[in-house]
Amino acid sequence: MALDAAKKLRDEGQNISELARPLRAGKQAFLRQEYEDAVRHADDVLLGCEQRALSPSKSESGLTQRWTVPETPKAEPPQTESVRLNPEQHGVDDWRQKNWVGKRVEPQIRSGDVASEDIQLVDSKQFKRLCRLILERLGYSIIEDGAAGPRSKPVPLDFLVSGNEGRIVVLCAAYHNRAISVAVVKQLVLSVAAHSAQGGMLITSGRFSPPAIEHAEAMSALGTTIKLIDRGFFAEMAARADIDLTDGGQPLLSTYRVSDAVRSWGALGSYMDGVCDSSPRPPSTMLEQIERRLTLRPSFKVTYDVEAAVRGRGWDGVIDRISVSDGTMFLDGVSGAELDESRATFFTALEPTPFSAANFRELHPAWHRFELDAAGAARKAKERIASHHATTGHWWGNRGNVYYGTWQPSARDITLKDIALVYLPENHVRFRILKTVYELEFLEHPSGRFEPLGNALFECRVCGQLISRKPLLCNACGKIAHRRKHGFKCKTCKKTVCQNCVRLAKGFLLRAPICPTCYRRR
Repeated sequence: MALDAAKKLRDEGQNISELARPLRAGKQAFLRQEYEDAVRHADDVLLGCEQRALSPSKSESGLTQRWTVPETPKAEPPQTESVRLNPEQHGVDDWRQKNWVGKRVEPQIRSGDVASEDIQLVDSKQFKRLCRLILERLGYSIIEDGAAGPRSKPVPLDFLVSGNEGRIVVLCAAYHNRAISVAVVKQLVLSVAAHSAQGGMLITSGRFSPPAIEHAEAMSALGTTIKLIDRGFFAEMAARADIDLTDGGQPLLSTYRVSDAVRSWGALGSYMDGVCDSSPRPPSTMLEQIERRLTLRPSFKVTYDVEAAVRGRGWDGVIDRISVSDGTMFLDGVSGAELDESRATFFTALEPTPFSAANFRELHPAWHRFELDAAGAARKAKERIASHHATTGHWWGNRGNVYYGTWQPSARDITLKDIALVYLPENHVRFRILKTVYELEFLEHPSGRFEPLGNALFECRVCGQLISRKPLLCNACGKIAHRRKHGFKCKTCKKTVCQNCVRLAKGFLLRAPICPTCYRRR
């Protein structure tokens, strides 16, 4: 319809090339290269996007007037008058305005409720309403709703929202078990250009095909930001909006149990009692709480199998095999880097639990968003698995020669059994022992497991070097120090003191280290 109107204007002798100038030269060339016969129709499409149903009652800022849902159960049509490009369109718009009165407004969930939805039981209309609810809870303002009345442009549109990034065109596709093709992404690009938006967002309950991902990345490189929200990203957005999504009863997000503040501080004190040499008071009795913060770290838990054959040169055949069953790897949800061994070992031995926003509401955690999608995580995982299971060796050839080489599994030898989105809880605490303040990051589980992150408890506060053996805790100032090098025990009361607090008393041959209390008594 828009193309016919554009051709009619062109046949009348009007200059339609001026309407395509708002697009940059790079974007216009890219669109002409991608779409069929774009040399003749690219300007026509842009003309139809600009001229179709422009409202004379535009606001001074140039934005479409927002239509708000009234409180009455019956919805009223938007009070706008469209500019018809042909007489036939006049009857169509009148019919849409007349029949819109019979539609009803769907009930909305209050912003303070925590809801739960099964993504397999949601149809297309329910999926769009769910997307609108999530966007509103995340702070986006709905400028235009494609289902609320006649569209202002003849291009696909579900929502036109406004946020920190500017105006964003949102398309929703409830493809539970299918992949979004590149054609849908191209429609989103046209809709972004038609609405003069700063970017686009494509939300789906399924996944995206590789050509669709490549096209979105190419358009983002040209300046039009296209965000692809697959099932995992959508579950993360819903969790931040206090909505728990499941897939056939199975949670889309997982996490691990977190202890309350009392148990967490108690686990820290028990750990320090076991690793520090302190006399006469244990560290747990001198520990003073200052601050505790909980961070939910996004990560991918990858379960995989490897079955690779190591082959020699020529006729040497198979000389070795790389076989791994039910291997586990954790990747960072932002950069895709493999997590350190301490975190991976700690969480591999634990059983994850379904993530629920209600369980963390009272703890006020700091959330980090997923920046890597499932397709990118799969690529990163295969690269890390191949380098992690690489082997180096030598073998004897058929002619008696010795060969040396390094082998690693190929992408075809690696089978990814599962890629789960997991939030890893990490504790960040500040505490004081006597006069010394410490900052520590640690992992803790209600089962009793405890793992410190970093070397805050094994760094000498006198020389600044790491302590390889059991550290000594000064009972005078609270500093951790090397034993016998920078830490001593009082000869009188056996109190542990550091080099800065120790006093030396005259002895028969050598001076004896004593604590400040015993020194004052002398």
